Amino acid sequence: MIAMSFFGGCSSGGDTGATAQDAGSDHQYSVGDANEPDAAPAWQIAPAIWLDGDDVTLVAGTTTVQQWPDRSGNQNDGLVPADAGSSAQPTTVKIGDHHAVSFNGSAYLSVMDKPSLEWSTRDFAFFAVLRYTGIVDPGAVAGVIYTRNTGNDLPGVELRVDATNHFYFGTNANTWIQSTGVYNDNQLHIAMLRRQGRHLDIRVDGAPSGTPMDVDPIDASAVGVPGFVGGSESIEYLKGDIMSLLGFDATLDDAAVSKVETQLKAYYGL
Repeated sequence: MIAMSFFGGCSSGGDTGATAQDAGSDHQYSVGDANEPDAAPAWQIAPAIWLDGDDVTLVAGTTTVQQWPDRSGNQNDGLVPADAGSSAQPTTVKIGDHHAVSFNGSAYLSVMDKPSLEWSTRDFAFFAVLRYTGIVDPGAVAGVIYTRNTGNDLPGVELRVDATNHFYFGTNANTWIQSTGVYNDNQLHIAMLRRQGRHLDIRVDGAPSGTPMDVDPIDASAVGVPGFVGGSESIEYLKGDIMSLLGFDATLDDAAVSKVETQLKAYYGL
C-alpha cells in the first residue's frame, strides 16, 4: 500500500485515479444548483467510487435517471440496464436542498467491473446516505444498497437492507454483520461499513451499531462481476432514496471515518 495523508490517518491502495474535486468539475450537473459542484465535500484522497445524487443525467424532459456519473474520476458510473423497462428505471427526487436517486422496488443500476473496484484483501470503507421504507425481494432476503459479489454467497462486497430492516454488511455468507437498530423510518441516515485488517464494523449516523466481527480477510475483488445499486437483476430491490454512495479503497481510522461522517452531515443538513 502507498501511505497517504487523509484526515489525520490513512493509507491507500488500488486504482484511485484523479482527485474527486477535480473529477467532479468535469461533469454536467443535470439537477440542482449551478454552484453545487463547488459546494460538495472535497475529500483529501480520491474515493474509488463517488455517486452523488446532485449529479445525474436525466432522460430529456423527465425525472428518469439515464446515468449516475461517478465523481471519483474512475468512471464507475451507475448505468440503467439495456433491457430495463420504464418501471425498472430509477428517478430523481429532491430532499431538502439536495437530490437523491429514487428506487421504487423494481429499479436498479449496474456498475461495470473495473480494477478500481477490485479491492482484494485490502482495507476499505463505504458510506451511504439514504432513506428507505423496505425491500421487494421474492426470497424476502434483502434489498441492495450497493453490492459486488460473484453469486452463490461467494466473496465480494455487500451493503444491503435485510428482511428485518437492519443494515447488513458482508464479504460472503459467513462474514457479515448487521446494525443493532432498524431504519425503515423514511428518514435520512448515514450508514458506514469498514474493513480494517481482520475487523469488520458498521456505524449508523456517526455511532457504532451492531457487533463487530474479526475474521481472516477475504478477497473481495469479484473480478469480472458488475456491481449493482438499488437491486440486482430481478431480486433484492430496495424501496428508498440514495443521496450518496462513497467508497474508499483505503484504511480509514476512527478519526478519518468521523471526519467523513461530519462532512456528509453538514453537506446534507443532517
